[in-house]
Amino acid sequence: MQPDNGAPARRSGQARAGFRLYPDHLVINVKYAMARYEQVFQELGFTLTPRSVHSLGSVNRLAVFAEGYLELIGLPPEAANPRKDVLESYTGIDGLVFSMGDSDTLQARLSEQGFAFQAVQRFSRPVEIDGVQQLAEFETVRLTPGQFREGRVYFCRHLTPQLVWREEWMRHPNTARALGGISTAASDPETTAKRYAALGESTLPVSVYTVREAAERFGVSSLPPDRFVAVTVRCDDPGIAAGLVKQSGRAYTLRDDVLLVPLEELDAVLEFTG
Repeated sequence: MQPDNGAPARRSGQARAGFRLYPDHLVINVKYAMARYEQVFQELGFTLTPRSVHSLGSVNRLAVFAEGYLELIGLPPEAANPRKDVLESYTGIDGLVFSMGDSDTLQARLSEQGFAFQAVQRFSRPVEIDGVQQLAEFETVRLTPGQFREGRVYFCRHLTPQLVWREEWMRHPNTARALGGISTAASDPETTAKRYAALGESTLPVSVYTVREAAERFGVSSLPPDRFVAVTVRCDDPGIAAGLVKQSGRAYTLRDDVLLVPLEELDAVLEFTG
């Protein structure tokens, strides 16, 4: 794909015909610093769900949109046996998660394309609704680590979606309303783009740049190779989001209704677009 208006190229491979991928959520791994980053994201204008603990041992908070959500995931400091995949994953943007229907059908399609995957995993976390504690339950099929160098790629089915998508959690002061995309900085962008395309045709843009292109695209001096480096969030008014970022004291760039907020300590950038 050629650059638009002088912007760096965004590569995409030839997606598998008829295999549509729909986004479920994107994950930012904050390890043992949940308290710090839940404050950061609230200062940036996100409404976060109450902190919850998975039956797998991780903790999370969500910024929920009408479709999909952004998940902050971390580890409780007191955990004697911390969740291994979270502990060993990158700090920063480390999860691209697609929605899953029937797991048998999904696994058959993944096998046809030569992807290795783990057994279906079922887990839960408590959710308090109107003073009553309930269990939000999930099923996932995770691709075996190493097939995507950028981070964890997996599929999720919500068994209790009514405990995740609640109106009070979908109103954000920064006017955020939807996930807009995820971007990678790749040492071999052509191969990386083909690998994502082999999964299927994603309705959420997965943009593949070289490291230099990504740094130029997102207005930072450097980014690590072979990592997810940016999350794009669609909002009603990037100017309102910029005002909240300014109040937080964080650096940002706002031009042509595109707000870029570097999170240097996470080797990541948040992009807000209209």
